Amino acid sequence: MTKQDKQKYLNYLSSCLNKYYETIQSHKNIETNKSYIKGLMAGGMYSSLVTVQELNKIIEETHYEFFGKSQQERKIENALTSGDEEDWSYFDTPAKKRNSS
Repeated sequence: MTKQDKQKYLNYLSSCLNKYYETIQSHKNIETNKSYIKGLMAGGMYSSLVTVQELNKIIEETHYEFFGKSQQERKIENALTSGDEEDWSYFDTPAKKRNSS
């Protein structure tokens, strides 16, 4: 494989990731796109065309270009704005009593 093949693959992966992010934003079913992208990345690694580090880099770059923030920043923002409170009532009972059943 040539450097040109690698760049062509990374450009295609970036395009697929953009389509995936569009489906996320529109709240559509993402499983088909997600499975396809996972297969595409596995094929790239299996054929030794790319490394895990290169895949992580293209994912992060494409995510930042699409959303304007890193994956980590977006996760934090979503967690803070989701309004979903964790149910901590499980911990109201002491561990000794929870584990004795």
